Amino acid sequence: LEGRPGSTVWPNEEDYAALGREAAPLLLAGKRYETERPARRKDGSLFWGHVLAKGVKANDPAKGTIWIVEDVTERKRAEERLFAEKERAKATLHAIGDAVIVVDVRGQIEYMNPIAETLTGCDLLRAAGTPLMRALNLVDERALARVADPVRRVLNGTALMLEREAAVLVRPDGARCSIEFSAAPIRDREQQVDGVVIAFRDVTRQREMAEQVSWQASHDALTGLINRREFERRLELALEQVRRNAGEYVLLFLDLDQFKVVNDTCGHVAGDELLRQ
Repeated sequence: LEGRPGSTVWPNEEDYAALGREAAPLLLAGKRYETERPARRKDGSLFWGHVLAKGVKANDPAKGTIWIVEDVTERKRAEERLFAEKERAKATLHAIGDAVIVVDVRGQIEYMNPIAETLTGCDLLRAAGTPLMRALNLVDERALARVADPVRRVLNGTALMLEREAAVLVRPDGARCSIEFSAAPIRDREQQVDGVVIAFRDVTRQREMAEQVSWQASHDALTGLINRREFERRLELALEQVRRNAGEYVLLFLDLDQFKVVNDTCGHVAGDELLRQ
């Protein structure tokens, strides 16, 4: 290479000229120039080079410049593979039906997929860097108190992993929805916890349907009162309680005399209304 132009080790003259324009201000100021860009091998093939340049004499590049080029092709390829994997993971998280939130070891939000933004009513731009429980207002549907922070429970070792826990999610606008959530630790190469991922889904519709089916199974469709099966179940529970605690219950039997006359003379619609009243 001795005596040949500096552009010999760069892809082309234009790239070499751009490199010089970028480096000149720093070299003139007595500083070093550092970048990563393609460089050329003897056989003409290109490789990624980590470039470091510094003047032989401070503030006087005319005295000469030392250029050090390190081949970092493998590292760049690894970075590209990592970036591609990250993009695939992001695309997957965008496509799935579950809401996903990722937090760091401080319990602060790093990522939310679109479903999580929709369910919580809080977008990633505003939520990033804030504590999870500020964006995720979870209430125990029975105790009507806030659910213990799932991230803290995982990070503190109270629970290695949380699976399918139920809660009510309260949005900023006051709207509520029933959810099931899970939480699991994210570990680094040394198996140290590096964060927590929380996944949850809206199960409001399923809960409503289950409650409706349960209600229909134990109530009369016409009057809304408990049906015979449910009455017998409660009667059996009452008897069992009396056996254990010697408590007392009152049973009232109400007969409807000549109810058939109402159905025969006024019709079943009137008879149904009489039953309801």
